[in-house]
Amino acid sequence: MTHEPRSPATFRHSSVVIESDQSVRQLLVPAVRQALSQSDGVFMAVAAGTARLVLAELGPAADTLEWGDTAAFYQRLGFAYEAFRRFLAAAHAAGRRVHVFAQPDLGLSLSPGPGPGPGLGPDAGPEPAAGAVDRTVAYLAYEAMCNETYADYGCEVTCLWDARRHPAALIDSARALHSHQLGPAGVAPTAGYVSPRQYLAAQHRQPLPLPAAVDWQARLADAEGLPALRGELRAWAGGHGYGAAATADVTLAVNEIATNGLSHGRPPVEVRGWHHGDTLVVQVDDHGGAPLPAAGGYEPPRRQHERTRGLWLARQLADVMQTHAAGGTTSVRLHFPYQLTHQRPPYLAGPSG
Repeated sequence: MTHEPRSPATFRHSSVVIESDQSVRQLLVPAVRQALSQSDGVFMAVAAGTARLVLAELGPAADTLEWGDTAAFYQRLGFAYEAFRRFLAAAHAAGRRVHVFAQPDLGLSLSPGPGPGPGLGPDAGPEPAAGAVDRTVAYLAYEAMCNETYADYGCEVTCLWDARRHPAALIDSARALHSHQLGPAGVAPTAGYVSPRQYLAAQHRQPLPLPAAVDWQARLADAEGLPALRGELRAWAGGHGYGAAATADVTLAVNEIATNGLSHGRPPVEVRGWHHGDTLVVQVDDHGGAPLPAAGGYEPPRRQHERTRGLWLARQLADVMQTHAAGGTTSVRLHFPYQLTHQRPPYLAGPSG
């Protein structure tokens, strides 16, 4: 049985807010039952506690569910996003309309100090400390882009957000970035829905303050400086105990962004590296001042778009990538936490390093 893919205008990317176990029983379980009757399959990548409740409530019907390991999906943020995209693409290619229920597992904290506010605008919260980043807030950008990049696969996606684990402001933001929401009356369009481009443009306006001191810095006038930069990156990451594959990821991601700065921005390109706890942070600044594409790096690149190819690759290899353009400077900041940079997603071959 085959299905025509849904267009972005009709794709249902829904949120459901879990406030208690009763929310699972009263909202999620009926939605799963309905999905089983209306789809070619139901795929669940949810927390263990949520899974236990769903299994207990569904009874024999639970035997037809497909299950995913959240640890396999939620690694680096770009990996999580790409893993689900590949899953949906494979289902679509096989002619299956699968309903996915996903519960973000973003437990690793990279922000021991105050982080950016979770609101939707540039004035949503205090400035983050240089190097600190809230991964859950960063993940919201991917949630926003799901409304575009997952739409062509014809598979419905419902995301669970647990109000017991996240502050109310973040829950409100998550709701606003889903085109639909699941409530007691079923699924309905989200009032106050914020489009992906609108949300990403607001995030791009948030400044990226530099730390008082950095571990090292480089200044590139042209591409001839790239080999020395790669050598500096390898020595720096290796000096912090990063293995061969992890060091290669750091080096490749930064090299791509620096190359973009030289090719599409204006030299000199400034590169600075520092560490924040066990996370390596690199910022690349060029003096072109041109804003990056709002969705740059979130969509799989097309061959003719070399700049977005570099951005996409960097978003895959770094856990979090932030961008900002103002005052004649275009900045890209990459975060490489030790634990996550040494994990590799199932769809990439090769051992971790």
